[in-house]
Amino acid sequence: MAYNTPHSPFQVPDYLYEAYRSAGLSPKNASGYGIIDNIDHNYGRLLEHLDQLVVRENTIIIFLTDNSPNGDRYNAVLRGRKAQAYEAGTNVPFWISWPVCVN
Repeated sequence: MAYNTPHSPFQVPDYLYEAYRSAGLSPKNASGYGIIDNIDHNYGRLLEHLDQLVVRENTIIIFLTDNSPNGDRYNAVLRGRKAQAYEAGTNVPFWISWPVCVN
C-alpha cells in the first residue's frame, strides 16, 4: 500500500486538525501533524486487519516516508529540511517487519 501522506495536499480530518490548532500550532503545522497522527491510526488498523486475517506472520511490512518536512517543523536534533544536504534533508524513517518462520 502506498500513500501520499505525509505530503501535500495537507488534507486531514477536522478533529485532528482542530486538536493541533488548539495546541497553538500554525494551520500548516496543524495539518502536517494531523496527517502524521492519521497515518499512525491507519497503520494500526492495517496491522489489526492482518492479525484478523491471520496473515501477519506471512506478510513483509515495510514502512517508510519521504525525507523530512519542507517547512519549519520538528526534526529532533537533525539540521535542515527537505532538499537540503543536511541530515534532516537526507534521512528517512524506515521500519520493516519480516517475521521468521520457525518449524
